[in-house]
Formats: sequence, structure tokens, C-alpha cells
Amino acid sequence: MLEEIADRARGRGLDVDRECHRGLPWEEITSLAKQRDTDLIVMGRRGATDDRRTPLGSVADRVMRHTDIPVQAV
Repeated sequence: MLEEIADRARGRGLDVDRECHRGLPWEEITSLAKQRDTDLIVMGRRGATDDRRTPLGSVADRVMRHTDIPVQAV
């Protein structure tokens, strides 16, 4: 699935890096962002549960709480 999405993005002229990690999602996201000296983390507002009663999903919330890197939830 990652390769299919990457191919579609490349077809639109975008540069693509794709990786798959195992572990706690918020820890993996914050760790990788720090390793890459990331300027901005962009992530979905809600995840698999899509609970519309809360403004943020649990992963987005934890990423925002555990990094000094700006996070844009979309």
C-alpha cells in the first residue's frame, strides 16, 4: 500500500520517502522527526477510531505533547 501511494505522489511530481516502523506510533513519529531535524510534523487530526467528539486523536495528541517541533494536524 505504501508503494502505491508513493507512486501516485511521484506521478504528481512530489519527492517521496517512505518508511514503515514498529512501535508506539507517537514515539516513532517524534523520534524520526528529531533524527531528521524536521521543521514541521504534519499528521491527520483523527486516526482509526475517528471519534468526532474529540478534536484530536490519541496519537496526534501525544505527538504534540512530546515534541518541541511544531505539529500541524489536518
